[in-house]
Amino acid sequence: MTARLQDQDFTYWFLSEAFGWDVVLQLVWRFDDAVPDADVTAMAVGLARGALHRRIVRPSIPVARPGWVRSDRAPAVHLDETPVAPDEVHDWATRDLETVDLDAEEGRCWALRSTRTTTGGSALSLTCLHLVADGRAMTAAAVAAAVD
Repeated sequence: MTARLQDQDFTYWFLSEAFGWDVVLQLVWRFDDAVPDADVTAMAVGLARGALHRRIVRPSIPVARPGWVRSDRAPAVHLDETPVAPDEVHDWATRDLETVDLDAEEGRCWALRSTRTTTGGSALSLTCLHLVADGRAMTAAAVAAAVD
């Protein structure tokens, strides 16, 4: 069974449909030590098991609301190879937010990206369509995936 979009979700879906506007949320973590790529990938797998990993299905009845089903896409994890200076992490995160390729109908509702810093640390960016989650739900999904 498909869960229909709730009122707050429908607003963001309508903005995307009518104007081509997507509202994207982002969480960024900075670490003093390097986060192993395997840990980033494990977090992406955990996110793929959670509430963010879904896609929109259009209804067969024209006036009905779209619904949600689980996404069958592979987890979206990007491991950047080029380190950034610690004072460039903000710019790196901004570029990620501005260029992330998310599409609710394609099942690409979130993405996880990591980079190393030139001082041996790491930065991690989680982006998600606001259509899929608000900040609280996104944070809860990240915590669940990180401790999974």
